[in-house]
Amino acid sequence: MTEPNINSDQATSLPIDSAAIDHRVRELRAAIGDLAMAVDTHKTKVAGGVGGGVFLFMLAGLATYDLVNGKAGLWLSLGITRDLLLWLAMGLGLAALVAFAYALRLEKNRDHERDEKLQAMEQELQRLLHRQ
Repeated sequence: MTEPNINSDQATSLPIDSAAIDHRVRELRAAIGDLAMAVDTHKTKVAGGVGGGVFLFMLAGLATYDLVNGKAGLWLSLGITRDLLLWLAMGLGLAALVAFAYALRLEKNRDHERDEKLQAMEQELQRLLHRQ
């Protein structure tokens, strides 16, 4: 026995099981919410790594600027000597590189299948909502 060949025009004229579509729409919305939260969490971690790296890099740059221009004496009022400022600048620069490396590692290990699954679920939801 062969299956009937139904094109898209005929499929839209078939009776719609509204209850089944509503149930599937609720399932998709819940699943999309869960996946979207996982994707947003990942993006937040990457943004935190990059933002932290930029902030630490700017601090290291400012400390280096003061060292190069001979303004390290300004830091003595805070109890920071020139040698300590040098170590502080190097430490902040290293911490910035670590933060950038963390963000890069997170982005390299990104779950592309999860992103594709989320996109497919969103497209299915749009088709179902359009069909209702």
